[in-house]
Amino acid sequence: MSLPILALLFQAAVATDSGTAARNPAFARDGRLAVSVQGDIWTVRGGNWKQVTSGPGWDREPAWSTDGSTIVFSSDRAGQFDLWSVAATGGEPQRITTSPSPDGQPTVARDGRIVFVRGRLGAATLWVRQPNGSEERLTKDRAVEQWPAISADGMKLAYVSIAEGTRKLHTRALDTGKDSVALTDPRVEHPAWSTTGDRLLWTATGARGGVYITSLDGRYINLVSARHAEAAWSPDGNSITLADIPPDAIPPVGYNGDPDRTGDREANLLASTNGKLWMISAPVPPDNKLGEESVRAMTDRGERNADAFDQLWNRNAALYYSSPDAMTRRAQWEALKTKYRPRAVAAKTDDELKSVLHDLVREHPPYRQ
Repeated sequence: MSLPILALLFQAAVATDSGTAARNPAFARDGRLAVSVQGDIWTVRGGNWKQVTSGPGWDREPAWSTDGSTIVFSSDRAGQFDLWSVAATGGEPQRITTSPSPDGQPTVARDGRIVFVRGRLGAATLWVRQPNGSEERLTKDRAVEQWPAISADGMKLAYVSIAEGTRKLHTRALDTGKDSVALTDPRVEHPAWSTTGDRLLWTATGARGGVYITSLDGRYINLVSARHAEAAWSPDGNSITLADIPPDAIPPVGYNGDPDRTGDREANLLASTNGKLWMISAPVPPDNKLGEESVRAMTDRGERNADAFDQLWNRNAALYYSSPDAMTRRAQWEALKTKYRPRAVAAKTDDELKSVLHDLVREHPPYRQ
């Protein structure tokens, strides 16, 4: 493990042990990690922590610009949650959105577009803000939409739709708008992209929550960590940072309502002092470094052809030409063996061998007297 990683783990443990907890991990392309800590945005690299925002407002959900110079985040510093931006080195935040509805969960595309969630609970939907400041609904779905995340190449968006008690993990091409469902699972939330954009991390909510990984077509689901946490994949692809989601965010057993009783679940989490940052090695893709192992047993073509012929001939001989009244038919079957076996052994291809075996069976003596 590298010294920066050790330093990060050490610093995170010190911070959480002293009564603070980090939320909403997000990586810049150069490896800097941004988190929400007690309502402020902090960054860390190589064990060096830097406070980016401060004040009485709750700042959360940091998202990096492509060049790493700016952090977009949500905050209620103007009364309700809107989107804000701040220089990664700190400074005075600038308000981005001013909608009557609350805005949050921003993610930034390479061209400067910001995809975010507007509205709360059953009214939450995905919106996009263009670099020129225009805003519009991103999708036409009637479902609730949450947790957008843009891939490192800026070409794909992941998000979760919620309708009729069902949650679906979507991927969407930002250039064409083509939308597909990678996974349907009632627990899925907080998707995060792998560095290469070929897999998705996601958090499973509930008392037995964990972090899972799946392919974009949903062919497999593997457990990454048994911790109930948000996840962020490091830019070098080697590790995953986990930020604990505290137990008070999980509905009690038997509770059949929305865990967001006060209308803003994420704000409630910011006030919690439970949870730590963790780091885990990133899983390799299935069939990684898969190599073909040649089968070298019985490499001689003639031997394989003879074996195939003898299996067919012997099976028919035992089934139809082995009884005492089959002596004449058995002699005819023996003659066919003498006729066709040399041709079968000399066959150059599987198709040629099949043709010889077909001719043998077509010329067989009667199966019964």
